[in-house]
Amino acid sequence: MEDFFRETVGITASENSPLLDRAHCIPAPKPPASSRPRPMIVRVHHFQIKQRILQLARDKPLLFRGNKVYIFPDFTQEVVKRRMAFADVKKLLRNAAVKYGLLFPA
Repeated sequence: MEDFFRETVGITASENSPLLDRAHCIPAPKPPASSRPRPMIVRVHHFQIKQRILQLARDKPLLFRGNKVYIFPDFTQEVVKRRMAFADVKKLLRNAAVKYGLLFPA
C-alpha cells in the first residue's frame, strides 16, 4: 500500500507518523486473475491526508502501474440507502452529461 500512495498521490509515511492504521481486502471469494481485484478498505491515520487523497481522486483519474484505481469514501449502510434514493436522478444527469455531486450525508 505504501508503494501505491507514493506512486499515485506522492504521499509517504514517516518514521514517527504512520500513513495507514490498517488495510485489508473485503472478505469475498478470490476473483479470477482476469477480473478486477477485490475492493480494499483502508484506514488512513490522519484526516487531512485522507481528505487530500479523496480530493486527488476527484480531480483526475489515478493510475497505479498502468491500471486505473478508484477511491471512494466508506459510508454507513444508512448513508448508502439515502444516497441510493437519488439513483434515478443521477442516471438522468449522467445521460445529460451534467456534472453533479452529493454532499454528505445524502
